[in-house]
Amino acid sequence: MTSQFSLEIGARWSVLRFLTLSLAPLCPE
Repeated sequence: MTSQFSLEIGARWSVLRFLTLSLAPLCPE
C-alpha cells in the first residue's frame, strides 16, 4: 500500500462520513 493510496481511501472515507452525517437527520431511524 502506497501513501497515495492511503490518502485516497482517507479522502473517500471522509466524504462518505460527511454525507452520512448530513443525511442522517433526514432519514427516520
